[in-house]
Formats: sequence, structure tokens, C-alpha cells
Amino acid sequence: MNYFRNLVAAIFGRYYNPQRSGDPTRTWISSPLQDSRKDWDKATREEQVRLIRHFEQTTGIVSRLADLFECYTVGTGLMVHPSSSSADWNQAAKNSWSVWSQFPDIASRQSFGTLQGLVARSWFLDGEAFVLKTLGQSGRPRLQLFEGHRICTPPSLQPREGTGIIDGVELDGNARPIGYWLWTERKMGERSWEMLPADTVEHVFEPARPGQYRGIPFLASVLRHLHDLDDLQAYEMRAAKDASAISHVISNDAGELPPSLMQKLRSTTTTTNVAGQSVTENRAEYVKNELGGRSIVLRTGEKYEQHKSDRPSVAAREFWKDLKAEICTGAGIPFVVAYPESMQGTVYRGALDAADAFFRSRSLVMQDFVRRIWSYVMPYEINNTPALKQRPADWFKVTIHPPRSVNVDVGYNSAAAISELESGLRTYDEVYGPRGLDWREQFDRLAEQQAYARSKGLVLSIGDTSTAQQMDDRQSQLDNAQRTT
Repeated sequence: MNYFRNLVAAIFGRYYNPQRSGDPTRTWISSPLQDSRKDWDKATREEQVRLIRHFEQTTGIVSRLADLFECYTVGTGLMVHPSSSSADWNQAAKNSWSVWSQFPDIASRQSFGTLQGLVARSWFLDGEAFVLKTLGQSGRPRLQLFEGHRICTPPSLQPREGTGIIDGVELDGNARPIGYWLWTERKMGERSWEMLPADTVEHVFEPARPGQYRGIPFLASVLRHLHDLDDLQAYEMRAAKDASAISHVISNDAGELPPSLMQKLRSTTTTTNVAGQSVTENRAEYVKNELGGRSIVLRTGEKYEQHKSDRPSVAAREFWKDLKAEICTGAGIPFVVAYPESMQGTVYRGALDAADAFFRSRSLVMQDFVRRIWSYVMPYEINNTPALKQRPADWFKVTIHPPRSVNVDVGYNSAAAISELESGLRTYDEVYGPRGLDWREQFDRLAEQQAYARSKGLVLSIGDTSTAQQMDDRQSQLDNAQRTT
């Protein structure tokens, strides 16, 4: 009885039911109310990833959005600045980390900055990225990246799907991930399975709902728009090719060539050669030989016109623009960032501010990932680097800044940064960090350049105080603050 009551309520009790809305032409929405793992099951998720990978290769807008996401989320690589209570230990740790960051990948010669870009791009396109924390032959910490489609439930464990294992993620009694099932292809068509402990895997994704164990692509909500845009462009290209294949049109009053005229067009003509003899020739060849070039002969009543195509029309191009704007909106990136165009300044700044907030929020996820990698790598470096043996209690503290923000007025932002720096609202770390630079290294370089300038009798100054003196004063303030802390 309850089953039939619920069935009737599901059919007639929906808010958007066409009968209740009074509009029988309204489309029927029959999506059930269920957990996220059922809305985004393995088949649905993998189909989304398959389509997005296809569109990345065939449509420029997907590649453009992925590039923007990577650029403003990690840039050239998020820089780690040790921030413990010991300045000397921080510098030694920075040097050690820089050496490790050159070749962290166990399967390639890529730098850690490049790996961050791969992780960010995979996160945007596939909805997730997996990084295995492993060891190299020397026992030094290394990383290994693999794509999300290699994490899935083994065939032998399919009966447990939904109870203890969800889409390749092994769960404990509290529904917390304890492992990930990874397949490896040993031979063609032959796979072996291995469960990777959860504490050895960095699963980079951002859940949208409680109980979500796998990532969803950023473009999942606009896949139909991508497909429509791809189809429309293909149809217009086909029309353009057809139009290009037709170079001219011959018409007459009747709108068609009569059979008699077609017979005459195929007939021959009689001419006289240089010897005075009559020769029968093809009429079209005769005209071409006599006049040269692309010449034609029209009959009485015929009209010759160049074929002209007006496709795609203005309306079609505007519709394409709307589709692209919808795709950008679904990805979280304003259209004006992907396709810059002339706009009123205030509106443009508002769009860029919204984009900056989006990228910074996503960058926080990548910063947490980098911070966990730091915590994984540094214990080995501490145990094997003499300069790091005397570690402070807060050795794990680091500062990571996001890349430079999206902006429209570099000069305005630069002046604001200088003003905030002078008033103490911003530190040098916040100025140099987003540019991927270490403020200590920049101070050392600036002091070296100032000393060289003084040796040549030059004094580079800002206001009434020399830059070198300002640097010395600022360094003393920082040292006093650290000692006080």
C-alpha cells in the first residue's frame, strides 16, 4: 500500500508536474531524489569524462577554459615558503625543498610545478586527480600521477558495490575512505588490481554534496551546450564548404535549362582551321581557346551571377556567443575572461573580481595539496640533511600564496600594493609570493644591486630614504617581530 501511495505522489505530487502547473507543454522532469553516489554513478561519471576529453581535443573553448583554470589556480607552480620560528632553518628547508622539487615524479623528469599544472588540469577536466605518495629507488619520497578512470571497483568486488565500496573507493564502517582500487594493464586486455591505502593517495577534488566520493568535471552541467555548439559549427562548416563548391549560377526566365538548350550545350560547333578546312570542335573548348581564361557563353535570356553565402548569419553568431557564455558560466569562469572584449570599466572589473574569487577558492584546494606533499617530503629531508637536524617545533608551518590575480589595470593594482606596503597592510611576502618569488632572495638581490650602484657612485632612492636603508629597516623590523614571537 505504501509503495503505491508513494508512486502516486511521485507522479502527481511534483511541483513541476505539467498538470499542476497548468501548462501541458512543459517538459517532464523525472529525476528521482536520491544520494549523490546514485546521481553520479560510475557509468554517468565516466561518460561525462569521456565526452569532455573528446571536446578538449576538438573544441577550442574547452582547452581555453582548462588553460585559464591552470594558469590562475597554480600558475607556474605554487611556491612554498617555510614559516617556522627559525629563520636559518627556514632558509635551509627552502634550499632542500627546491632540490627535491626539480624531479619529484617517479615516472618522469617533470618538475613539481609542472606536476601541479597536470593535477589542476585533470581536476578541471575530469573532476579529480590522484597522486600516489611513493618512494624512489634511493628511498627518497616521490610522486606518481594517474588518471581517474583507473580507479574503479574490481569485477570480483561488484557484489559489494554500494556497501563498503563505491566506485573504486574502499570505505570503513564510518563510510570514510580507507583505500582506492587501481587497475594496471600488464598485457593487452589483461588487468591486475591493487588497493592503495588512503593515506598514501592524494585525491584532489572538491565535493559538491555530502557523501560524494568521486569528483565531477567542472563542465558536467553544460555538456549538452558543448555538444550543441560542436554540432552547430559542424553544420555551418558543411554549409560553407557547399557554398564554396558553387562558384556561379546561370539562370533564365524559365528558372531551368530546357532540354533543347541542354542538347545545344552538348552540341559541337564548326570552325575553319588555318588551312581553310572545316573542323568540328566542342563549343566550350572553342570559346576557351579563343578567349582564354574562365570564359562562358550565355544564351539569350540567361543571366550569370556569382554565388554568395551569408552563413553563418548574425543571429547564428549571437546564438553561438550565448552558448559559449553559458559554457563559461557552467565552468565558473566569466565569459569576458575567456573571450576579452570591450566593456564598461566597472562591469569589467566586477567580472574580473568574480573570476578572481573563483580562482582563489580553487587555489586553496591546490594549496592544501601542496602543503600535504610538504609534510610528506620534509621528514625524509630532515633525517638526511645535516642543516635540518635541529628542526624547530613548528617546522611544518609554511606560507603558500596563490598566483597573481586576474586584473584589468596593472598600474592601479601596483600603486595600491605600494600604498598598502608602506602603510603596513601588506607584507613583502604577499607582494613577491603571488609572483612565485621568495622575498628573502629578492632582498638579497636588491641589496647586491644597491651595493654595486653605490660602488659606482650611484644612489637609487625612493622618496627621501635610500632603498638600501629601507631594506635594512624593514629587515630589522621582521627580525624583531620573529624574536618577540
